[in-house]
Amino acid sequence: MAFPASNRCAPELAAFTLAEVAVALGIFAFGVVSILGLAGAVGGQARLANEDTRLIALISDLDARVRAREPVNHHLYFDADARFLSDADSGAAPPPAAFFHVELVALTPAGDPSRNRLWKGNIRFPAPGFGQSRPVLISRFEDEPVP
Repeated sequence: MAFPASNRCAPELAAFTLAEVAVALGIFAFGVVSILGLAGAVGGQARLANEDTRLIALISDLDARVRAREPVNHHLYFDADARFLSDADSGAAPPPAAFFHVELVALTPAGDPSRNRLWKGNIRFPAPGFGQSRPVLISRFEDEPVP
């Protein structure tokens, strides 16, 4: 098949130029990179929301424990799902499944005239290094009925 003598191509031989293909590929690549960038940001936010949910469950459990009885040891360990594992002395090694470490400090002594015991807590996570921490404050009235 011979090409026509004119500078214009016949309609059946028309095609995209190299510049048009390069521009189309550039737009496509920009879109893919943008979507991947958004996916990373969304994944980070989902992880933080999950972490906050577990912290709320842990604080609720911790509040119930303090209200039910005076903590014997001030170092409590919880797993990744905020389930209580153990309480231990400050020198003891954490349990293998520990994800959260809670350190409680009594701010008011037992028998305080206000009858309100205040506890300051520091929740450290994740195990094994416990690099992040969140403060928490828990109160307990001494004349509250014990469940």
